[in-house]
Amino acid sequence: MRVLVTGASAPLGLALIDHLLREPAVEHVLAVGLESRPPPELVDSARVTYCGVDLTPARAVHDLLFGPVRVQGIDTIVHGALHRNARDVGHRIHATNVEITRRLLLGCERHP
Repeated sequence: MRVLVTGASAPLGLALIDHLLREPAVEHVLAVGLESRPPPELVDSARVTYCGVDLTPARAVHDLLFGPVRVQGIDTIVHGALHRNARDVGHRIHATNVEITRRLLLGCERHP
């Protein structure tokens, strides 16, 4: 299994990746977070590739799916890129919580 994890630099994303790496069936994890540099917890693993990407622009989701996801042969997606405070509102929060998910789903429909 080759897994894409969005929201990889958040505490939940890091815990999920740690758990995935303990599973022998997981060959590789493509970790995507907002930060340009990978969190220190991810640097030492040869089974992890980190991409610092802001997924709110539509083009960024497309480029991720048809770039690194395709190159790495990803077959599973765990989407965890959500705004950290459920009570916040606004355009940017909506883009993070709703639009990224929508774009990922639509992109996966077209993905080989």
